[in-house]
Amino acid sequence: EDAMSVIRRVKEAGGVTFLAHPYWHGKDANSLMQYTDSLGIEVYNSTCARFAKALSSVQWDDMLQRGAKIVAIAVDDAHTEEEDVFDGWVWLKMSELTTSAVIHALKTGCFYSSTGPEIKDIHINDGIIKVECSPVKHISFVADRWNGIRVSAHKGKIINNAQLTIPESAKYIRIECTDIHGKTAWSNPFFMDIK
Repeated sequence: EDAMSVIRRVKEAGGVTFLAHPYWHGKDANSLMQYTDSLGIEVYNSTCARFAKALSSVQWDDMLQRGAKIVAIAVDDAHTEEEDVFDGWVWLKMSELTTSAVIHALKTGCFYSSTGPEIKDIHINDGIIKVECSPVKHISFVADRWNGIRVSAHKGKIINNAQLTIPESAKYIRIECTDIHGKTAWSNPFFMDIK
């Protein structure tokens, strides 16, 4: 079956699909935009790190800038026990530990992905987005075009919160928290056209 048929069948059955390791596959936003019925993409895949292609954040941002409303997950892919397990995961916000609660959290974007740091809270109020996280070196507010900013700790220090006044022209904002070891947590995007 072609990918679109599989995505459609999974969606009709109540499931969700994610586009696996787009950077490693050599996919760009032009080729990925046809799959916007998929819930999202892998922003990080530890197996692909062996080929220097673990991150797909550029593809994700390119799709978001083109209007796709997609989320992203980090995974360890678990091909071998020694090399690529426990390197990427998803933190879900759920009221109960059931399959339907997992699917609901994924469908509603009530999760974030990580290779280490924790995102403890995100608030948007009066045009300001604030994040609290575990101790990190950088907190990046990633947005379309020039609308983002990176807040960094002073040399030898750490930070655990930051905020940004949301630019009026921003279409979306997502947050990346990166610790002193280069491990990252990714929030899902907040879309400014959704009130």
